[in-house]
Amino acid sequence: MREYIKQNKMDVQILSRLSRGAHFHQEVELVYVMEGELRLYVMEREYHLKRGDICVINSNEEHRIETQGEITTAHLFITYSLLRSVYNGVSSFFFCNSTSEDDERYEKLRELLNQLLKRKMFCEKEAEEGQQEYEYLSVFYKVLGYLTSNFIKKAKTDAGMSMQQKSQMRTLQINEYIMNNYNQPISLKSLADTLYLSEGYLSRYFKKIYNMSFSAYLRQVRLSHAMSELLYTDKAILQIALDNGFSSISFFNKVFKEEYGKSPSHVRNSAKEMEKKEEDMDSLVLNQKLEKFIYSMEEEQESKRRAKIIRKTFQVEGGEKIPQFWNTAINIGQASDLLNHEVRKQILRMKDSMHFGYIRFWSLFSDRMIMRKDEKIGLYNFTKLDNILDFLVENGLKPFFDMEEKIKRVNRTDKDFLLYEEKNNMVDSLPIWEEFIRQLIVHLVRRYGIEEVNTWKMEVIFDGYCLKGIDPTDGFFQIFKCTYSMIKKHAPHMEIGGCGFFPDYLCHLEKRGMNFWEEWIRRAPLPDFISFMIFAYEADPEGKERFGKKSEDPDYLKNSIRKIRADLIQHGLSGQKIYITEWNLTVSDRNKLNDHCFHGAYVMKNIIDVFGEIDMLCYFTGTDIYTEYYDTVWLMHGGEGLLTRDGIAKPSGFAFRFLKKLKPYFIDKTENCLLTTDRRNQYSLVCHNMKNLNYMYYLQSEETLEWDKLWKNFDEWNPLTLKLCIKDVENGNYQMTIQKINEKSGSIQDIWADLEYIQDLSDSEIRYLHRATVPRMILRKFCVEDECIQIELRMRPNEIAYINLEKM
Repeated sequence: MREYIKQNKMDVQILSRLSRGAHFHQEVELVYVMEGELRLYVMEREYHLKRGDICVINSNEEHRIETQGEITTAHLFITYSLLRSVYNGVSSFFFCNSTSEDDERYEKLRELLNQLLKRKMFCEKEAEEGQQEYEYLSVFYKVLGYLTSNFIKKAKTDAGMSMQQKSQMRTLQINEYIMNNYNQPISLKSLADTLYLSEGYLSRYFKKIYNMSFSAYLRQVRLSHAMSELLYTDKAILQIALDNGFSSISFFNKVFKEEYGKSPSHVRNSAKEMEKKEEDMDSLVLNQKLEKFIYSMEEEQESKRRAKIIRKTFQVEGGEKIPQFWNTAINIGQASDLLNHEVRKQILRMKDSMHFGYIRFWSLFSDRMIMRKDEKIGLYNFTKLDNILDFLVENGLKPFFDMEEKIKRVNRTDKDFLLYEEKNNMVDSLPIWEEFIRQLIVHLVRRYGIEEVNTWKMEVIFDGYCLKGIDPTDGFFQIFKCTYSMIKKHAPHMEIGGCGFFPDYLCHLEKRGMNFWEEWIRRAPLPDFISFMIFAYEADPEGKERFGKKSEDPDYLKNSIRKIRADLIQHGLSGQKIYITEWNLTVSDRNKLNDHCFHGAYVMKNIIDVFGEIDMLCYFTGTDIYTEYYDTVWLMHGGEGLLTRDGIAKPSGFAFRFLKKLKPYFIDKTENCLLTTDRRNQYSLVCHNMKNLNYMYYLQSEETLEWDKLWKNFDEWNPLTLKLCIKDVENGNYQMTIQKINEKSGSIQDIWADLEYIQDLSDSEIRYLHRATVPRMILRKFCVEDECIQIELRMRPNEIAYINLEKM
């Protein structure tokens, strides 16, 4: 596909240091100024082009360019054959010059050209050919279609035409004849006969307009076509010569060398060698200029873009009590991580600002916990665990035990690890496990009291612990049954659940001939909740990897939960609670989108999506401290935490802060917002404008994303306008408070960008970032007289917002 684009001269050229002497060519050329200014002379007419100006140079119009200072331009060439195919051979001429006229047609053309340049950037980012080339061609043809629909004039009769227009049309007729017949034995006489002109007049006209003879021009046209086939096809040189109107290979070689200074074979070999060389520094600089230009145009166009409008009318009568399923629990890490003072500080910060109630942790038998797990039944040392549980209970928090020895890993991607420490999850026998659970629950009830322990939760993960010498599925059922029975004996109301599957894992079990739910019903007590883990990856089709490719479904969480619910209903488990005990977009701990405004909008969007469809949604994870490693020398490192290692809230953290402020009664929702009330004339909304990720994101490795180029991963950047009507409210005076997080307000990543991503920040600079990372606040007072509150909210891309309405 890339060869097709090159061969048909469809590739946009980005150029600098552009000054060119007088020249002409058969292709129509569009010049688009990206940076700087230039003077363009077309048939000796002078035009002064500035940033954003567009000018089309028609076929064989002599032109030259003069520049001063920094200049970057984009050049789009339209071949005669392509243009002729659009107009079926009818002569046509472009009139497109924004320095002479600049109406709304040019604004639309600029928008299309910017899209084309963006696609070009995506194509060059990819190492392999793929979808982007097709996207590029799609936009190329949109540009061509818009040009030919809005800026082209077909040939007319001589009546009413100026002398300049008559000359342009005659030139067009000459070009058309030559382009249609250049590979045939044509002559000046045959052209003169076609145009009903004398040879002498046509010869003089040719030299005046083209500054060369007819035969020299015909030879140049033939050489131009031959050069294109030489560079972009594998045709034999003899065949190229004959197909382009040359009578013999020797004559072709002679005139080719006269024109280009080298033989055809030498040019072809040199071109192939050049293709194998890496891009030089000039091309890298031009790519950087292209990226900078596209980003600046995105910024400029945002305020001009027509916002998507969503209208919604809410009726506030009634309202359903809502459990806050999204902040019931938060994942923190290994049990030993909770011995860390900084982790504890961040847990308390999240409790106060986001209202998490349960702290989920795992790996009770890690070395730092000194609890002991061996082949002999004996006493266990719960001292470190007591230290953790004392901290939680004293601060009004509750433990959520994840009963597994989770591999300690720091993920670059889903398949590449900075750290990977295997854990011994083997239990020598079921009696050893039973004795451990007995000692644990007896100790917990004795130390904290049955009333407290009855409010705690425990999850038994499939493959979390395995019985030595037992099939993993059989071992899971035995361990779960033993755990459930022993816990319920001493703390009957403590919730015990499992099994921590990814949604598609059951398909692999079914392929092995096992119906997991039927086996569970037959072999073990039903759990208090069934747990799953959801990250936005498709299943590996061969079942060998934990994850397949990244899912392109923006509703992956919602669709996965609905699939789980349908599967449980099918197997008679419709009444079971469903806990998603780990969820996120990615498992990568080095994905910089985790720190971006997008991730705040992603959290908000998904929680609104599954509102009322799930019993618990436990975000993974609370703090970036969990994924620190040797490479985490920066303020942020793309970790999945809601807080940075310094305790600064990311946009995802603010999403939970906004959600925490919702009132207790749910009224209604749309795709982008949700309304609640306290039934005492107060209303609160949360809103988002999440932008979907594009091919750029899905086709590159997650850890390769760059801080200052994250905007390239979104296909569109349009604002959103919410027009909301809240009806049946009491009349009177109200105050509206709006809080916003976007790239201009409260986003730690964007504030850090203003500090040029400095690595070694001082204490005072960290304190500044804590103070600066706050939402933008807007206050409005108004009077309601018709029992209706009207709200119009314009949201930037990937913005989240909280709105509070209070009767004064």
